[in-house]
Amino acid sequence: MSKEKCPLFSETLELHMVEVGNGLRPNAGQFCNFCFEPVDFKNNKNKNCKNCKKNITKNNIVDSVPEEIFSMLREVRKIERHYVISFAFLGIFLSLLTGFLLVLNTTFLYSNEILGTIILFAYLLITGRLLANIFGGVIGDQLGYKKGRAKLELRWSEWKDKNS
Repeated sequence: MSKEKCPLFSETLELHMVEVGNGLRPNAGQFCNFCFEPVDFKNNKNKNCKNCKKNITKNNIVDSVPEEIFSMLREVRKIERHYVISFAFLGIFLSLLTGFLLVLNTTFLYSNEILGTIILFAYLLITGRLLANIFGGVIGDQLGYKKGRAKLELRWSEWKDKNS
């Protein structure tokens, strides 16, 4: 994803939006009119935005981040969360499926119920955590990020077209 397509959600902007959402700070301040990066005129000597590098003056700032931008962040987080949780549960399901197949298809474990239960419990404990991390934390995270950013780019371009 290139910054030209979607110059949103720098680390400082996202931190600001999360803190506003959690009620830790008000949605007030000085923000770049182009990318909504928080602007500090006292420490910014060259009058360029740190995120989009555009020249900003008192005319090119806004006093708060619009609600539509907050809804974009919430939507991206929802998409990412959906993918991560879904793939993590897929990993847990695969762990259960392979564990029961292992015990039921191994005659020794199937005939010794106590030993089979202990081995199944250990297997599920280890592989459930491992597969949930692999599927949810790696695969689901990457897919969710790509889908979320694609949706964000679409919403950002629609918002820019509407507000230009």
